[in-house]
Amino acid sequence: MTLLDLHSYQYEGLAPSRLRVSRIVEGPESGSGQLRYDDREEVYYVTSGTVLFTVATETGKAEVGGVVYIPRGAEHSYRNVGTEPVEMVVITSDDLAA
Repeated sequence: MTLLDLHSYQYEGLAPSRLRVSRIVEGPESGSGQLRYDDREEVYYVTSGTVLFTVATETGKAEVGGVVYIPRGAEHSYRNVGTEPVEMVVITSDDLAA
């Protein structure tokens, strides 16, 4: 199994935090609403397409191979700005007790 075969995997061997790896697929002109997590950090890795990210007050595009870091507590959103589906791998560190 490769990383891109995973839909969602949670590794709870890190105590007290947890590591989650997920795959997100968004169609053209779709994305997230405004998000904010006080209990985790996130890293998005773009594997196909072009995504417009807003993190706090900064906005920028991420293309294939691009990495976007979302600090704990930062308001953020993303949107597919291309004509093809976007795929991203998301690594999340949850500090919630298991």
